[in-house]
Amino acid sequence: MLRARWLSAAEPVFSKLMLKPDNKYFFVLGREREIAREELRAVLRRLNFGFGDLNVTDNIAFANLDRDEAEVAKLSGILGGTTKIFRATQSKMDNEQYEQRTTDREYCSKLIAGLTAELIRRKKRGVTGKINFGISDYSKTLSKEKINTLGLEVKRALRGDLTLRFVPIGEGRELSTIQSL
Repeated sequence: MLRARWLSAAEPVFSKLMLKPDNKYFFVLGREREIAREELRAVLRRLNFGFGDLNVTDNIAFANLDRDEAEVAKLSGILGGTTKIFRATQSKMDNEQYEQRTTDREYCSKLIAGLTAELIRRKKRGVTGKINFGISDYSKTLSKEKINTLGLEVKRALRGDLTLRFVPIGEGRELSTIQSL
């Protein structure tokens, strides 16, 4: 299943590339990044996905795709070198939020927690049952403890509204592939 996540670290890249907020997809590449990137490019072309440039930073490839979420989700069963696929849900902060973010980590944390809680509320509409969620930091700027604290803040913000389970990060700054499924 495709998971939607908000990535604050990618925000400056988005504003530079001017991607449409509802079509930005990220592909976490596996150990053999160059092979995975070429496989991704070949599969997108073979399946006639319109994607323009395929941008790569470290182990993340991202592109603006011309397909809906269900069609993109099917790629996870085709791409052997890609470990995760997700859609960007927030791409740009207003100037005040951005300025505040660069100087006040506490404000940034509350902003991320609030935006994540709102995203979960929107995705939950019309769906029954428990929501499992986790937070990964692909920017490599937050500690494991800070990421897990953010997750608990989101859970607290939604307590009473929804039934939630926060999946904490064990090692590193990213959820493992198995935790993301």
